Amino acid sequence: MIRVAAIDNDPMVLLGQRALIDPVPDLEIVRTSASVPEYLTAGVTADVVLLDLMLDDDSAPEDNVVRLRSTGTRVLVFSVHGDRQHVRATIRAGASGYLIKGGDRAALVDAIRTVHAGEQALTQELAFIISLEPPRLSARELEDRKSTRLNSSHIT
Repeated sequence: MIRVAAIDNDPMVLLGQRALIDPVPDLEIVRTSASVPEYLTAGVTADVVLLDLMLDDDSAPEDNVVRLRSTGTRVLVFSVHGDRQHVRATIRAGASGYLIKGGDRAALVDAIRTVHAGEQALTQELAFIISLEPPRLSARELEDRKSTRLNSSHIT
């Protein structure tokens, strides 16, 4: 049995996650919380935590991942945000996977099982996005871009 906790500030999302996961025989929702501190003080141990990226307490997503990982729990970020900055930051902080909200039950269940098995759960698209390195510009190119932006902002 894989023990799953869900942390999200939206109660409807938490209800939806429970509705999707409860019928799956090898998964069990052991806790839902609105914040990482609420989860940590509950004294519940989960194998995998589904973590919303942006919580109402303005906590930094990377800090949340680090705090959860320090308990030995694997973290699967579950978010509407799929940009490179957020995905890379949470994976670098120790998240075992990243899943975009809006997928189906099969994708969610597969990602939970993958993370529980100690593997990384990323779609091919997200893996590609985070593998791209931003272009490195010379000091001259950076100055030219800055100058171009300043000049174009004065055009009426």
